Amino acid sequence: EPPSRLPAFLGVGLGLGLILSLLGRLGTRFRAARFAFGLLVSVMGLLLGFVGCFLVGAWALTPHAVVYRNENVLLFAPFAIALVVLGIGAAIGRPGARRKTYLVAACALGLAIAACGLKLFPWSRQENGALILLLLPTWLGITIGARAIAGLEAGVPAGRAG
Repeated sequence: EPPSRLPAFLGVGLGLGLILSLLGRLGTRFRAARFAFGLLVSVMGLLLGFVGCFLVGAWALTPHAVVYRNENVLLFAPFAIALVVLGIGAAIGRPGARRKTYLVAACALGLAIAACGLKLFPWSRQENGALILLLLPTWLGITIGARAIAGLEAGVPAGRAG
């Protein structure tokens, strides 16, 4: 029996989530942190969004049984591809891009939570626990960081997060 890689996936997911949330929080005070956050979010949006778009395309355009009803599309939100542009906008300090980055990240987090909820039902037979452990904390970190740089946290004036 192969060794369980679940702890490694969880560790990487928690590490990414922590780094992203800290960079976002520090980005309210330091431009370099905001730039690093935006750049990292842009790269994550490219990777995760591309996989999501591929899954949707494969699901819709091929009769391949492996991608039929693939629950990973909830973890790799196809619309996360928008973070490529929004992350750069957030990095350079555009207020609209910062708010939209938060909105996209929060929606992707909601889908990742839905992927967890599907595990409660008997028809969910896909073994994607490792991906959930990797991407749920990652989306949470992006959402927390984006909320901070968007100035949506309590005690941070909207104009202050510049």
